[in-house]
Amino acid sequence: MCCPTSCPGVTGSIGPLGTRPSYEMMVNCDTLLVIGSNFPYSQFLPGYEQARAVQIDHDPTMLGLRYPFEVNLVGDATSTRSPGSAGKPYRIASPVGG
Repeated sequence: MCCPTSCPGVTGSIGPLGTRPSYEMMVNCDTLLVIGSNFPYSQFLPGYEQARAVQIDHDPTMLGLRYPFEVNLVGDATSTRSPGSAGKPYRIASPVGG
């Protein structure tokens, strides 16, 4: 599900065709949450030492491919929660090859 551009806080897309506000948001980002994305342009994400990053994906082979995430969670976006949240199961995975 996408947020309409009329929603407060929506800055538009990032990447080669992204918006200036989105670029500036990434330059100043201190926390990155990626849910089910295989975004190929890591140069448009925060610097590797700049932000703490969490990735959620239902496919464990996709975790950590494009960015050094601090925490990788396997599951769908709806049911994957922080540990103990609403009693839902979760699994923390290591990056592929790690």
